[in-house]
Amino acid sequence: MKLGIKIGIFKKKNDAVLNHLNEWGGAVYDSAYKYYSNMAKNEGENVLKMFDDWWHGKYNKKEYIARYTEEECEVADSIIFTAISGGFG
Repeated sequence: MKLGIKIGIFKKKNDAVLNHLNEWGGAVYDSAYKYYSNMAKNEGENVLKMFDDWWHGKYNKKEYIARYTEEECEVADSIIFTAISGGFG
């Protein structure tokens, strides 16, 4: 019985730690998205569209090359690579 109580206490502490880490991780990702998407938005709506698609896993390089200017694609790629080097992606 005592072992069950100890496990229960450990589980509650473990759950609290996991909840804290999940909240912290969510805040970090939210902050990073705002930072990088603002960087992209400052370059134009098309750059923001490409960055936002990448962030949400819908990036299609071939489609963007056909649709947007070479400069817009290069700027979007640069912001995406910056986000990746920052640990996101």
